[in-house]
Amino acid sequence: MTTQKLAIFILLACVILLCFQPNTNAQEHETADFKITIENVRLPIPPQKGKKSKYYSLNDEVANLISEVAKQLNLYDIIVGIYMDSTSENQDSTITDKMIVNLKQIERFSEAIVVTATDIFQQGVPPEQDEAYFSIKDQIFKKDLQESNQQYSKNIQTQLTVYAQIIHIKTGDLLGSLNLEVLHTGGSLKKSKAKAMKLLKKKAIYELKSIYWFSTDLITTKNGMTGLPFGTSSGIKKGMLFELIEPDRIWTLDDEEFLAPGGSAGIATVVDTSADSCGLRILRQWRDLYPGSWAVEHPKKIFAIQLNFLPPSIDSYSNFSVYFQGRPLHDFDWGFGMQIIQVIDSFGDNDYGFGFGGYGIWRFFNMSRIDLGGKLGIDLDIPFRKDDDGRTVNTALFSAHIGLVAEFFLSARSDFVISAGYRFGVKSKNWEYSEDEETYSAYWENGSPEVDNSGLMFSIGYKHLLF
Repeated sequence: MTTQKLAIFILLACVILLCFQPNTNAQEHETADFKITIENVRLPIPPQKGKKSKYYSLNDEVANLISEVAKQLNLYDIIVGIYMDSTSENQDSTITDKMIVNLKQIERFSEAIVVTATDIFQQGVPPEQDEAYFSIKDQIFKKDLQESNQQYSKNIQTQLTVYAQIIHIKTGDLLGSLNLEVLHTGGSLKKSKAKAMKLLKKKAIYELKSIYWFSTDLITTKNGMTGLPFGTSSGIKKGMLFELIEPDRIWTLDDEEFLAPGGSAGIATVVDTSADSCGLRILRQWRDLYPGSWAVEHPKKIFAIQLNFLPPSIDSYSNFSVYFQGRPLHDFDWGFGMQIIQVIDSFGDNDYGFGFGGYGIWRFFNMSRIDLGGKLGIDLDIPFRKDDDGRTVNTALFSAHIGLVAEFFLSARSDFVISAGYRFGVKSKNWEYSEDEETYSAYWENGSPEVDNSGLMFSIGYKHLLF
């Protein structure tokens, strides 16, 4: 009896194994099919044509955006495309032979960024809702979506998600992926989406920089200093600029996850180096640096435009100037530009004109919120007035100035500038005018008026960085 029971048990076990074997094979086959194998991609529709086409999709818009970012970062050996499986190829009427690219046949490109999925969700929200973070698991029923969009039609929240894969063209290997997620709150459906696309572009720039430019995690930040675990052996030199990036942060509240989007946090420069490490001094910082922050080399030069106003001082001279600065974040800086001037001459008349100038700055005190330096400059001013015959005449005023300049941080790209010092001018009373390509002296009945722009000077200004 015992033997019979054992035989029956073994027979039932065999039947059960046979029954479950096909299911096991089906699960393995499903997993294998789920893995995306990219051989062909569809090239995106050009934006200038796509906006007039009903086939222009969000995938095309995102692919064109990533392609624009790649060109901006000088990544000309990368092609951007859209993933197409057999189903979408049959359904999408935009597919032509010219739009399908076999990656292995493109020899002039080394890698491909393939947009595999995009998703956009828009809903109307109350104006007071905080947009500094958003719930990762936020779900709203469709029956409530139309009502919220109607109620808050001028305050639309747009959540945009993009998934892309980076493929080595010759080998077909998966090199990495891009997972981009941004949120913008405010404006109509169209305006909110446009703002979200701008945020997506900024985030794509940070991500591609971290992949293709020299980047690394930061060493502990303290007292305006930080560092990198790379040094002269990796080509790091003093004076190099690095952009500091704060990563996305995920935090939990009441068992719900929230995402605080990261982004550019500051600019730092290399001040000391060794073979395997280097120290960075933070020049500008507009966001906190949390653990996991990283730095990426900023190879492009940073310039600045400065608007400056010198109000009338004891010498009755004033000007409004526009200057271009060549090294606005370095210890040694230079600039040049032009100005509109006003000076009171010895007759008590207001003479107006224009001028040109240049200067150099040595910043000897630097913090992330304020710079202090010495300034030395030269100017050529040309005031105009009428002589006693009614002709428009002019003279030349040469001067040099020396002083101190303080730059106060306002935002990521702007400073408030104050300078004070003394101007050493050369007095002039030689007025002239031109006629028929000839130069003549001005006519004065009782002597010519004298102009002088020397004396104490104080100015205020606004500086905007270009990067």
